[in-house]
Amino acid sequence: MVTAGYLAGRSYAQVEATLGRDAALVVAATVVVGVLVWSIRKHRAEAEQ
Repeated sequence: MVTAGYLAGRSYAQVEATLGRDAALVVAATVVVGVLVWSIRKHRAEAEQ
């Protein structure tokens, strides 16, 4: 984050906003994938019994 801000110079606020939004999207996508994997594994485990 610091390096990106340094390279951006005066547009640091824009870089910060963009990286913050992108980080939030990555976290949200990770949570969705995790819930899907958990749900599929649970369903398969119940089907085997």
